[in-house]
Amino acid sequence: MNLNHLINLVTNQVIRRVINIAVDHGFRFVSRKAVKAPTPVTDQAGRQTVPTPAELANAAQLQALADQAAKTATMTGRIGR
Repeated sequence: MNLNHLINLVTNQVIRRVINIAVDHGFRFVSRKAVKAPTPVTDQAGRQTVPTPAELANAAQLQALADQAAKTATMTGRIGR
């Protein structure tokens, strides 16, 4: 095992963790944004749309799924050690 191999191992591990954190934050951001948005939301065309109760329920379900995925990833990491 040479120095190049060790550097690759460390950088791959750091990149993997950063990507996982970014994806988790993205899921949480999108789900929180959809849940908190009972006010009109402006789409790209400039029209305002009000989320339906079904969309709000879907956003809440997405947030619960993101939380469960984060817990599962934490448990998997602990088991893998």
